[in-house]
Amino acid sequence: MGDEQAETYLRLLCEAETRRAGRGSSPGIARSVERIRRAGEVLVMAGLLAPEDVGRVATELEAALLARSDQERPRYAQRMSWIFAELTDAPRVDAPRGEPPPSGPAAPGGGWAITPVGRRISVAHDRAPSDLYLMTLVRSPDAVAITTAMRMHWPADGSSADLEITGAGPQHLPYDQLWVADDRGTRYRIAMNGEGGTLTWQGDIWLHDLPPPDARWLDLVADGAHRLARIDLDPAGRAEVRPATATEPDPAVATGPGPAVVTEPGPAVPAGEWMLAAAAERLLANAWNRGGPRVHAQLGETITVLAAAGALAADTAAPAQLAALCERLGLSGHGITVAAAAQIPARWAEVLPPLADGPPGPEWFVPLGPAAADLEGARFAFAGLTSAAGRSFLHVVAEGLPPPPAHRWYTGFSWWVRDDAGGWHLATETDPGQRSRGPAGGTGMVAFRLRLTPPLRARPDAIEVVVTGRRASARVVVPVGEGPEMADT
Repeated sequence: MGDEQAETYLRLLCEAETRRAGRGSSPGIARSVERIRRAGEVLVMAGLLAPEDVGRVATELEAALLARSDQERPRYAQRMSWIFAELTDAPRVDAPRGEPPPSGPAAPGGGWAITPVGRRISVAHDRAPSDLYLMTLVRSPDAVAITTAMRMHWPADGSSADLEITGAGPQHLPYDQLWVADDRGTRYRIAMNGEGGTLTWQGDIWLHDLPPPDARWLDLVADGAHRLARIDLDPAGRAEVRPATATEPDPAVATGPGPAVVTEPGPAVPAGEWMLAAAAERLLANAWNRGGPRVHAQLGETITVLAAAGALAADTAAPAQLAALCERLGLSGHGITVAAAAQIPARWAEVLPPLADGPPGPEWFVPLGPAAADLEGARFAFAGLTSAAGRSFLHVVAEGLPPPPAHRWYTGFSWWVRDDAGGWHLATETDPGQRSRGPAGGTGMVAFRLRLTPPLRARPDAIEVVVTGRRASARVVVPVGEGPEMADT
């Protein structure tokens, strides 16, 4: 039934609210219940309690407060009937919660085929010319995805202003139909999903059905038989990527022939420290946005709840480091009462925003891998690296992930990228709600993008990706592919 100490804390908090409220009025009861729900929300985000447990405790508190309130009998009876129905209809989930699955091979099992593609399709269009980049093809036993990007080249005379308003994306491709065909001539319908701004679009192409395992190539075809690009699969010489819990002691960023994967189990990160680190990473990522970061007004209350519920050790430096980060970013109103630490973690300091932005670096849209990692029941394939318009993104295809989180600043995994010059970059999911999924029903494979903060200023030969969960972390040295070739159009 979740974490016993966390549930005990929440019920003790209810007892304190009961004593405080006395024979309260409706507004007082509502405030008491809201305080319990806020504390419960923190414990849910920390993975210590389930939402239905918090809802039940808050509902029971409301019933207790109503029973001793001075409300008029008709209103009291009506509200109590609703509460009774809510309590009797609420689902009970008896499976243990709050602990992630053990680290090891991903739940779906089986090997993935990861094929770096690296093709550029120059699309002629009077009002919306563009380049379409095909980066990496990832195939699992259930789905096929091709990580993709588009770079618009809007006319300088402003004649396409009405199209620019709609942003970059596949809607500007001058084709009535797009599909994929294999070497046997079988056609496969596709879906293109993604997100973007005015100049660039980042996304993926999903096949509605699976080609045979021995297919030698896939062609992207437009309007009849116009082949835009060919992806050579070479099943005879292609090795399936089966991520391992390898034991190389210290994989430095290098340009070796293959990826180095190191999975380092535990110790488990305390739930409270994990949450505060996630809050710090969100503040750092937002600091690079226009207008700067927005501090969470209830950080102080969050720390109080986590400490009282036993999710923060008494001697932890996490609250003081978070207070120091807020100080470095010039943020106030966070409610953290502990004194700020003298220093913040080195990686945090390295990604603090500069006083002034430098010139944007060169642009590239390149494949990655083949490289993948298994961590806490999920499998991650690193499938593309892009840099354009002053922003850099890491494309990831994954399987075995939990549903998108309700709170965007707490996503369940921490991502960091180190370039081959030794510089660190915080990687944050642009929007968990924008994860794309294959058209085939039941597949657990999804694709998403991680924005790198700060953006890459030079194209690396390899990157080191560090993914950290609650019980383990994985470090993967990922080769960066060659520049895309020009496809026949």
